[in-house]
Amino acid sequence: MKKACLFIFYFFFTTQLIIGQYKSGHIIYKVNNIAVENTSNNPEYKNFKKKIDEIAKELSFELKFDQTKSVFNLVKYLPLGKNKLYANGAITILGGKEVYYTDIKDKFIIKEKNFLGELFLIKTPLNQLNWNLTNQTKQISGYKCYKAISYRESTNKNFEKKKVPVYAWYTPDIPINFGPFEAAGLPGLVLEFGVVNYSYVATKINLNEKITLKKPKKGKIISNIEYNELIVNKFVKKRKQQ
Repeated sequence: MKKACLFIFYFFFTTQLIIGQYKSGHIIYKVNNIAVENTSNNPEYKNFKKKIDEIAKELSFELKFDQTKSVFNLVKYLPLGKNKLYANGAITILGGKEVYYTDIKDKFIIKEKNFLGELFLIKTPLNQLNWNLTNQTKQISGYKCYKAISYRESTNKNFEKKKVPVYAWYTPDIPINFGPFEAAGLPGLVLEFGVVNYSYVATKINLNEKITLKKPKKGKIISNIEYNELIVNKFVKKRKQQ
């Protein structure tokens, strides 16, 4: 019994010591196109997809964090020499127009999103993704990572709810519970996040950068359910006016 208590104390002390080493940091993620065969017979769509994938490779996202909060967003991108339509499409598809603020202490995530010229702060619980932890491992940037899988709720063009599979590769070697988008709360920093045809992979890891984060205040606070209802009502009203 005495040995067990000593082990628990040692484990807790060591974990807290490791966490204390990472007071704040800055991670850069690059976008990778997951190899999926384009079976469309529409030449215009094939060309559009090709252009989107080309621009996706040029995009970078960043995660800034301290011990209780994080912010994830697109690194400013100037589409020099690129068609602005394709650049805008790529940024939209890859979530570059949204900013994610996560607070693991108070257990919530705020997604900052602009809709029809109005800024919304969509607030959701931290545990919105019910992660299934697996034993599958791989190396990312020299860190041993474990795979977790889940589903993200979404809607199709008919506003019907659907579940989209997502995955995250996290490393317990960096016991920070943050990651891209809503991939937070896992037992380690997420070094890769994947959804649909794209993945976001950490390429630069700085665990000693001084970071100051502020909670977003500008915008209308709204729940995810309220936001989805707002979108549906807007498009239904627009269709009736046509």
